[in-house]
Amino acid sequence: MKASTRAAVDSEPSMWPTVMAAIAAAPPGTTVAVSIRDLRSGASFGHADDRVFPAASTIKMLILVALARAVDDGRLSFSDQSPVRTTQKVGGSGVLNWLQTGLELTLRDHAWLMIAISDNTASNVLIDAVGMPAIHHVQNSLALTATSLNRRFLGRLPNHGAPENVATAADLTNILGSIVDGSAASPDRCAWMLELLGDQQHTNRLPRHLPEGVTFAGKSGSLTGIEHDAGVLRGPGGEAAVAVLTRGFDDSYAADAYIGAIGSAVIEDLNLR
Repeated sequence: MKASTRAAVDSEPSMWPTVMAAIAAAPPGTTVAVSIRDLRSGASFGHADDRVFPAASTIKMLILVALARAVDDGRLSFSDQSPVRTTQKVGGSGVLNWLQTGLELTLRDHAWLMIAISDNTASNVLIDAVGMPAIHHVQNSLALTATSLNRRFLGRLPNHGAPENVATAADLTNILGSIVDGSAASPDRCAWMLELLGDQQHTNRLPRHLPEGVTFAGKSGSLTGIEHDAGVLRGPGGEAAVAVLTRGFDDSYAADAYIGAIGSAVIEDLNLR
């Protein structure tokens, strides 16, 4: 694996020895991007963090922000009921695909399913409720360089030449940072988003080895050959937004362990515990 590694002007490379060692342990033939932002000091670290990957389910954070803003604007309410239609049901992660068509849940419940268990059908319900233009407005307002929702969820890889949802590690930490600092939406809605991200059920990646007192709130994503995780690690010593995007691992369990090692390295280098 060869890729450029940089540290921001306000961050010395020597600040990240454990992180750099963990990144260097990537198996041959894999591609890895890492972005880290110390949310208290402003120090940052990037390794190929502007490289574009298929976003998988990490893109669901954009849908979440768009929903939060729609509630802020009064265009939608968390208590609005939305039925699950046949055209919205897809396979992959989640449970709604296996439940009866027409089942009505509140938008709040669909949001929990989308984030906590990465339900693809709930994500399609929310895309339709919020509207693709509103989601693209979020992308533009957050000044994301490449991350974009370009299609609904399919439960599989798109056909060759079809639109793909894409992300960069740097953009994902920017989204997370804007939620933490309360600028992604109203402070109340940002607190709600963090709470939802904290309910994440897939904890085998960045939060794989959380020490006592350190918490995680984030969103993972997986497709064939693609394993990602992005979230906020928070402890008594500080908090950091972290995104790790990977491609080319033959074994998804090995990818989980690799991303988990980077999460542990961030905690150590920033002394978060």
